[in-house]
Amino acid sequence: MIKSVLKIFDILELLAEEPERRHMLAEISARSGLNPGTAAGLLKTMLARGYVEQEAKKKGYRLGSMVSFLGRGLPHRGDVAAVAEPAARTLAEKVCGTVTVVTMQQGRRFVLVEVDGGEGMHVKGETAARGDAYLSATVRLLLAAQPAEEVRRFVKKHGLPRKDVWAEATTEAGLRAALAVTKKTGAVLLQTNEGVSGVTGFGVPLMEKGKMVAALGAYIPTIMFNCGNRAKTALAIKEAAREIGKKLTERASGEAKGLRPKV
Repeated sequence: MIKSVLKIFDILELLAEEPERRHMLAEISARSGLNPGTAAGLLKTMLARGYVEQEAKKKGYRLGSMVSFLGRGLPHRGDVAAVAEPAARTLAEKVCGTVTVVTMQQGRRFVLVEVDGGEGMHVKGETAARGDAYLSATVRLLLAAQPAEEVRRFVKKHGLPRKDVWAEATTEAGLRAALAVTKKTGAVLLQTNEGVSGVTGFGVPLMEKGKMVAALGAYIPTIMFNCGNRAKTALAIKEAAREIGKKLTERASGEAKGLRPKV
């Protein structure tokens, strides 16, 4: 295989994980394993062909219009984002945290929606997990639903969890056992030391016609979670997931009948 072509795909997939965020050259270089000069050269070519875009020099890169053009008419999970975003915004306001909708394809996670609660509240959840994917409640939940081959692909990319991140899952056998428990539980409650007071993360499945298609994540400062009504917070997250799942199922059923469902 031609290495430069593979690296271009790596960059495209990296940008696709969070398509609305602008990724700086240093991040792209580090995460793709390229030196900055090589990464800059590939990005220059991709920019000229419309596969990435950049507002101005040193302003970061994101997917360009050519990617959307090639994907026109193909099945994708943009419908999940369209259906889930209103409920995610409402939930973020209720829990005073950051709410995400995440999916996983071929061992890679893709953040479809990320919204913050009131007064500019932003809690590091998926953002913190850029450094260690296992810090994400949604990643753990999605990974538990993946076939063994996709779990191996994910581990090859990210390695096994560190002991301080997921003590029960530091070996392949331990990870399989921990994922089996997660799958049986059907939800993830995860507390990390991110930020000043730590972060409590929830991950619950988003179902479409009985099948998990994405995960809903909610990230709340632990001090607020401990001082507030835990049961009320957990109920709000589960109700939001049920609401989104109901709308996804109605939409899918309508499309199967040739109808245009409402979002």
